[in-house]
Amino acid sequence: NRYFCANGIVAADRTPHPAAREVKKCYQTLRVTALNLERGEFLLETRQMFCAVSNYRLIWTLEADGKAVDSCAVPAEQSSQTPPGGTAQICLPIKQPPRALTTLTFRWLQKRDTLWCEAGYEQAFDQEIIRERTVEPEHAKGEITLSETNGEITVLGAGFSAHFAGGALASWRHGEQEYIARPLKPNYYRAMTDND
Repeated sequence: NRYFCANGIVAADRTPHPAAREVKKCYQTLRVTALNLERGEFLLETRQMFCAVSNYRLIWTLEADGKAVDSCAVPAEQSSQTPPGGTAQICLPIKQPPRALTTLTFRWLQKRDTLWCEAGYEQAFDQEIIRERTVEPEHAKGEITLSETNGEITVLGAGFSAHFAGGALASWRHGEQEYIARPLKPNYYRAMTDND
């Protein structure tokens, strides 16, 4: 059972396991939630019992398809109005890039060095999806025909064909090139564990 005694969030050599990030997120006491995305209205919440949020800088970053398009700090006079255990409302001027996956990420950063971290340490974060990616549908060119013989299905289109036999994809041709050597079959498998 040597593997089952070291499943914590930190290894014996103090290397953080990936679970440490999840624990940090689940335990975070500073949160930002959307009230109205169209108007850019958000609710700041602190679940800290004694510390004021004035110890942190709240930064927001707007990203389109993973690239930052705008970033700014929430003015201290807005974010510092959140008392311990309380909430405050803020309004942000958010621009929405067209036809892109648009996200808004909030990061609470330590303002000063502490006994346990340096200034700039990310204490907590939240992320909202402002807009899902929109993709223009591509319409097939030419005609597609479907035929069925003895339970086998053949699909023919401009420059390609597909053949299904016994419920499995048995052939996929594009031009003169065949892409499947034999019918595809499900292959359910997982890696062995010590319990196997």
